[in-house]
Amino acid sequence: MLNGPNWMENSQPIVNLREEPTSFTAFPCFMNYLYEGKVVFKLDTVLGIIKLADKYNVRPLVDITFKFMSKHIVSAMQHGCLISWLQYAEAIGNKIASKIISGHIAWNFSNASRQKDFAFLDPPSMISFLQRSDLVIANEFELFDCVSSWFHAYETRIKAEEGEKSRSQDEWEAYFSDIVLNVMKHIRFPMMSCRHLAEMLLNPLVNRYKEYFVTRLGIGMSFHSAQLTRVRKVMELEPDGENLFTPRVYTDEKWSALLTIERFPYVPHYYSHALVFHSLSTYSEDCMEAEEKQWEWTLTIHPKGVCFKKFFMIGWERMLEVPENVVKKVRFVLQRKAEQPVARVRISLLIYAESFQGVQFVKDVHIRYATFDDADSLRINLDDVISYEDLNMPQSSHQPRKEEKSFRYLLGHTQDLKLRVVVTPFVDKLLLMPKSR
Repeated sequence: MLNGPNWMENSQPIVNLREEPTSFTAFPCFMNYLYEGKVVFKLDTVLGIIKLADKYNVRPLVDITFKFMSKHIVSAMQHGCLISWLQYAEAIGNKIASKIISGHIAWNFSNASRQKDFAFLDPPSMISFLQRSDLVIANEFELFDCVSSWFHAYETRIKAEEGEKSRSQDEWEAYFSDIVLNVMKHIRFPMMSCRHLAEMLLNPLVNRYKEYFVTRLGIGMSFHSAQLTRVRKVMELEPDGENLFTPRVYTDEKWSALLTIERFPYVPHYYSHALVFHSLSTYSEDCMEAEEKQWEWTLTIHPKGVCFKKFFMIGWERMLEVPENVVKKVRFVLQRKAEQPVARVRISLLIYAESFQGVQFVKDVHIRYATFDDADSLRINLDDVISYEDLNMPQSSHQPRKEEKSFRYLLGHTQDLKLRVVVTPFVDKLLLMPKSR
């Protein structure tokens, strides 16, 4: 390997290798793979192994290591090393690994923000998360708390690494002020309630940069008070203006409902489970007319397939028999109550899973856009959100081999199926009002 023409030391009898500390501890595992073709991965050495494999161009080991990482994302998050995995995947341009890891962080953002490595997330990566509309969080106020905590931890870490005396107080303040302005402009203040906007004034970070945050909070209040001229001006002039008025996947009860099917293996075939819930029709508190502020929904899930019974079609001349038909799909049906105004919505289905260590997490987020406007479009079918085969394995083989999967959809010792449906306005009714208002 070191005799290749790409290495200046290829003619030397002894080659001194200089490695990073993380790679140094993983070097015995790397050499074991080269000489014996075997490797034992651990969460604290896998990053060092892949750095060595990439440096010395051992492509098979790179591929094997990334497969291990993609199957142990949940454990890596709990262990406090997932952020470093993400940063390395992005650094070497592995788009598949980056997408898998960043997706898990975005869909479990609150949990990720509590881990010890969250302070190592750099500002550009934080901005990329805040630009996502599929980020899962209880509400925008909680997201601001997560980002505020990250900033304080990041500030402490940078000062400790560089030395607080490496810059003057004014230089430090200018440096961190620039980070706050670039990161916090992606917080969607109009998506906060008026109460949350008022509570923001008590936050230490808001008081520290009061002039900046008062302007951002003002955008939120303009939205809630239906000041459409200013709202549209923000949407047109700010680079990310439209996103400020676009909801994320909020798990707050105002927008979502949790559906659980207990003891799933004992549920009969073609069983259906229905859940009735409500969601708000607008984020703007100025538009909260009592009779229109809520939509009523019915979510029906067919987790073990759909059976269409045999029936007869009666015609003028004869009767046609239509045989029974079984569709082996996991089907969701979302239906809106009739006699309600037009609804343009974004439907998000959150599917929960559990690692073999017993950690529950959001495994997948499926998003659909729909318009419910008349009697012919009051329901929508959502198929294949979960694989029928994955969910309906024979009970005796419910535990998949760990080399194939590192999670299960059925949670706990009672094997419950758990999911959450989130329905939010896609185009808020306030933004559809005439410009003259």
